[in-house]
Amino acid sequence: MKVRYAISLWNFSHYPDTGTLEQELGAIRDLGYGVELWAQWKDGPSLYAESERSRLTAALGGMPVTMHSAIVHTFDEQREQIDAAHDLGAGVLVVHSDEFYAGDSRELDVALCRDVVAYAGERGVCVALENGQLPFLEQALAAVEGLRICLDVGHVYLTDDTMQAFLDGLKGRIVHLHLQDILTPAEVGLPGAGMDHYTPGTGGIPLEDWHLLATTLHEVDFDGTAVFEIRPRNPYQTTSLGRRFFDGLLPTP
Repeated sequence: MKVRYAISLWNFSHYPDTGTLEQELGAIRDLGYGVELWAQWKDGPSLYAESERSRLTAALGGMPVTMHSAIVHTFDEQREQIDAAHDLGAGVLVVHSDEFYAGDSRELDVALCRDVVAYAGERGVCVALENGQLPFLEQALAAVEGLRICLDVGHVYLTDDTMQAFLDGLKGRIVHLHLQDILTPAEVGLPGAGMDHYTPGTGGIPLEDWHLLATTLHEVDFDGTAVFEIRPRNPYQTTSLGRRFFDGLLPTP
């Protein structure tokens, strides 16, 4: 089993005082992480545009790289970002289920998905479908040869199925991970608290599910990238968690 850790550029969108793209990519590289690219950086042009590739290649400096889709819905748009992945050396492109919906429905557009996965394969890029609802993922895997899975750990708990069900249904096709945690019970209902994308081990995912994930990765001899896709807690959340900790230290009245 081999896990290569990476940091998502999405994380930096939650901080007002980030450096330049070159500075942040350099810091990620110096710390020994890879990077998962997102198309948008601050207010600049799409990083996936052909005009940006020379700059981005120089900034990456040979570091390990994967790509997150810009959330596009046509074959031509998918082809353009697959070409970017090829040119930037990104072996994995993470996509969302809604990129392959047939029209306004939530049904799989099998032809589109097959065409995208086939073209990506020709360019040396693996398309990894990020988990939404489990039945859609299972349908897509059955219909599209070569499609693989990005398991976003926190997303499991926004669906109707358990971690055990996801691992049982998908484990043979998982090639990529997004590591993040969900709200703790103490944070539920606080102003501005999103449901997920918090530091692994600090949220509401049961410890036994983390162990189950680790055991399954070992069982399937996972060889891929685990991307930290996390955002900061807001002041109400940090106050609530800090109070819970300190209250636990005080004598019971």
